[in-house]
Amino acid sequence: MPIDCRLQGADILVLVYSGDFSDAEYEVALARMNEELERAKGANRKIALMSVGASDSGMTSRQRARSAEWVRERTSLLRAACVGQAVVVQGAIQRGVLTAILWMIEYPVPIKAHANDEEAQRWIGSLFAQPSPTAQP
Repeated sequence: MPIDCRLQGADILVLVYSGDFSDAEYEVALARMNEELERAKGANRKIALMSVGASDSGMTSRQRARSAEWVRERTSLLRAACVGQAVVVQGAIQRGVLTAILWMIEYPVPIKAHANDEEAQRWIGSLFAQPSPTAQP
C-alpha cells in the first residue's frame, strides 16, 4: 500500500504508513520529504515532519537502513529546514523501543515518539513556538 504524503497547512508534512509498502513506494516518500524540505529552505522557513505508523505497518531492515542513510545524507538540509519530527506509534511497547533508540542516536533535529496525532500536533506546535536558535534577542 502506498505511503500517503500530504501537507497539513503550509508547515507540516504528514506521512501515513499503513500496511506493507515496497522499497519503491518508500523512495517516493523520501523524495517528497526532500522536495518539501528543499522548498522550505529556499523560502528561508522551516517545516515539521510527522510520520504516522498504522498498527499493521512496519519497515523492512532494508527500509530502516535506507532511512538512516537518507538522514545522514541530509543532515544539513534537515537542520536548515526542519523544526522537528514527530513519530506517531500507537503501541506502547513500540513507542518505548523507539524512544530508547532515539536516546542513543544523534538525530539532526528534535524527534519524539507520540501515542496519537493530537499529542504529536501539540508537540510540533511547541517547536514552532520556540525562538529560532539563530534568532537574535
